[in-house]
Formats: sequence, C-alpha cells, structure tokens
Amino acid sequence: MDWGLFALLLYGADLHYLISGTISFVIATGVNYVLSVKYVFEMGRRSRGEQIALVYFASGVGILINLVVLGGLIEFVGLHPLVAKLVGTASAFGWNFTSRYFWIFASHNTRS
Repeated sequence: MDWGLFALLLYGADLHYLISGTISFVIATGVNYVLSVKYVFEMGRRSRGEQIALVYFASGVGILINLVVLGGLIEFVGLHPLVAKLVGTASAFGWNFTSRYFWIFASHNTRS
C-alpha cells in the first residue's frame, strides 16, 4: 500500500517525493496497525488508544529513517525514486517490527 500510494502521489499528483513519501507512510501506518492487531500480534496489555498512539510514535521514527534513506539515495546516489523508496521501506521495517513486538504489543506472543 505504501509503495502504491507513493507512486500515485509522486507521478499521478506530481507531488515532491518527500511529501508523497510522508502521506503514503502515514496512511499505510494506519492500515498496518489494523492488520497487525488482526493477524500478527495479540492485543497485549495496553489499551487500543495507547497502542495507536505508540504505533504512530514509533512510526514517526520509522518515517524519519525511511525519508532520510529515500532522500539520500535520490539526492546523493541518484537512484530512481521507486528503487530508493523500496530501500527506505526496508530500512525502516526492522525498526517498525521490533518496536511493535518488544514495546507496543509487548506480549511476546504472535499468532500461529
């Protein structure tokens, strides 16, 4: 979802890659929360409101990682924006999963 929205905003709406990356990441984070609770993580000990706030906080760090990598690869390495977006997303994935698993949902149980 993140990549599709990024491409749509970048090429379809002709938005700057950092704006496109930010919008697509924020929307994808909301969808990711819903899917994470439904299919990956147990509810854990935190309330839904706490979880949502923490997911967006952790995602704020993730988007910084994503956008720094995205911008650096485009501006300094000259990579195509979609390739740079892929690398940026992969770079933020480790942080995003780890923060959810060990901190936000903190049950240490994944669904089988």
